[in-house]
Amino acid sequence: MGRPGERLPHLGAARFYLPGDDWQSGVLRLMELSQLIVLRLGEGEGVWWEVYQAVAGQPPGKLVLLIPGDRPDLTERLDAHLPVPAGIKDAIPGRWTSAVVAFREDWTPVVQPVGPFPGEKNRYGSTVFYVARAMQEALRSIGARRRAMGMRTNSHLLAVYGKVLLLVPALFLVAHFLRLVLP
Repeated sequence: MGRPGERLPHLGAARFYLPGDDWQSGVLRLMELSQLIVLRLGEGEGVWWEVYQAVAGQPPGKLVLLIPGDRPDLTERLDAHLPVPAGIKDAIPGRWTSAVVAFREDWTPVVQPVGPFPGEKNRYGSTVFYVARAMQEALRSIGARRRAMGMRTNSHLLAVYGKVLLLVPALFLVAHFLRLVLP
């Protein structure tokens, strides 16, 4: 979801906006419908309300948390919200860039650090690769099976399909007309 009051959405994942006065009921409905709930922790009270609601009302294997690195304030606050503390400082000793946390059925957290780690060369250019790899590993470690994903489309792809669907009948009509006109 986007932030209330944003004039333009940031580049990246698709965003949508819920009404400012009734966003919480929309979030609860989305949590119910979702196969996976991914929350990026931050300082806003809204995200902590979402963490509380997910922990209180959703199965543990459905929740994945992304935690920015070197933020002991966030990790301590997270531990206060969880049935079993994540203990990120113990799970990832030393300085770390960020972490992915998934949960077993008894709310035992599985912490997966996200690279590149301090002193490690960034071989892939984008941190997106490292986050995806950490998320995949965290989900695998809690026994989550990979779900089949439906075909993702965008407006450009839909426009191409639409043009093809219009072009095929038009070509058929032209060919039929030429057969009638030319002996």
